[in-house]
Amino acid sequence: MTPDRWTLALESGALSLPKEGRVLVLRARADADFAALGEVTAIQGFYPDHQRLSARGIPVEVAPDGLFDVALVQIVKSKPESLSLVAEALAHVRPGGLVLVDGQKAEGIESILKNVRGRCPSMMRFRNRTASCSG
Repeated sequence: MTPDRWTLALESGALSLPKEGRVLVLRARADADFAALGEVTAIQGFYPDHQRLSARGIPVEVAPDGLFDVALVQIVKSKPESLSLVAEALAHVRPGGLVLVDGQKAEGIESILKNVRGRCPSMMRFRNRTASCSG
């Protein structure tokens, strides 16, 4: 697996996560490396990816339940769906928690971050494609 942007941000010290706590990953990609995030619950409704995540030993559900300390949104090409995922992440993160939004330029990350920036003045960017916002 190639390093994911959030892994690079963690290794460089630009991003830090709580030592303990639950991590929600929305639209979890089956080939992503979540080891650096800690105790992950992956949310994936696409059956092939759901099965691949489960086969890797990652707890995977079709919908989030409860509150989490950190949420990672892996955006998709649909802007409305990606913004809905960000809203869902904010709804499932404890007050003061951290929401990470990650995606590539081809998926429209710039437009998503521009939209989120207006609602989250504390947003920080890492490597132009990953951003965090305190909930």
